[in-house]
Amino acid sequence: MIAFYGRTLKTVLRYQTITLLVAVGTLVLTIILYIVIPKGFFPVQDTGVIQAISQAPETISFQAMAQKQQELAKVILKDPAVESLSSFIGADGTNTTLNSGRMSINLKALADRSHTSASDVIRRLQSKLQKVDGIALYMQPVQNITVDDRVSRTQYQYTLEDPDANELNDWTNRFVAN
Repeated sequence: MIAFYGRTLKTVLRYQTITLLVAVGTLVLTIILYIVIPKGFFPVQDTGVIQAISQAPETISFQAMAQKQQELAKVILKDPAVESLSSFIGADGTNTTLNSGRMSINLKALADRSHTSASDVIRRLQSKLQKVDGIALYMQPVQNITVDDRVSRTQYQYTLEDPDANELNDWTNRFVAN
């Protein structure tokens, strides 16, 4: 091992200029790749399905929530890339409060929606959905590979758990502060 190290070190020292150029080229290529390659835990896929979480004020009645959810559904179904949707409101295993709802938005095949990605559809829908007052809709494309099975309003979610409530409160405050 020491003899191999000695031979490679002699080669590197013999060709110092080439070694320096390779090191600089590697650094430049690393910087270019850092800029060009998309960053994230998992790359965003287009599975043809968008999950959405709706949220209205806590004081909303069930009937008013149903009406707001239907208004959102009407706007979504007008989009040319949307095939169909399923809508749920009220408290259940996933929705913890009456003022929240879920939607599963099924998109047309990629070729039928002019190769418009699910992320582009979400951006287009967000501008149209802002016109529906009294309710907000948080959308994200459904992914084949996920870390957690929870449905949330955001792509990433942190969960802190501890059997000791005082310790949990202390660490929650530290986490939020940083």
